[in-house]
Amino acid sequence: MTKTDWIFVQQAKKGDSHAFARLYEIYYKDLYHFALYYTKDSITAEDAVSSAVLKAFEQLHKLRSRAGCSRLRQTNVKNY
Repeated sequence: MTKTDWIFVQQAKKGDSHAFARLYEIYYKDLYHFALYYTKDSITAEDAVSSAVLKAFEQLHKLRSRAGCSRLRQTNVKNY
């Protein structure tokens, strides 16, 4: 996660929906490919990413570091 991305996280934590949308745009492709690797199905991968994004939004208040963001994204996809 870049420094700029972390700024978007901080803004999203304060309720900025545009910042969260920007994070979604930045990470969707990587999350999708990650999910596709695990699920081997494009529809299921899309569902996994949607679920992961929703969980990430719900857990934003818990994030304390940039490293935590990467773990959170991948864990949410794996746990789908």
